[in-house]
Amino acid sequence: MSIFRQAFDWITVRDYVAAKNRAAIETAARYSRGNIAVQNGWFLDKTGLDLLSREGDKAISRLKQKASNK
Repeated sequence: MSIFRQAFDWITVRDYVAAKNRAAIETAARYSRGNIAVQNGWFLDKTGLDLLSREGDKAISRLKQKASNK
């Protein structure tokens, strides 16, 4: 890479953004190593996680109700 390109990237903060993106990808790769679900793209986004949480709350409420009826 030329010195002019490096200077331009530094002035426009492109080098920072590129380094940040590289770090995010490397971190995700490091933490997902061996996790087949993540590597295959099977993960929950915020919407899915919120839905799962609400369903779990309902299930716990039903279990508590049934346990108190006995």
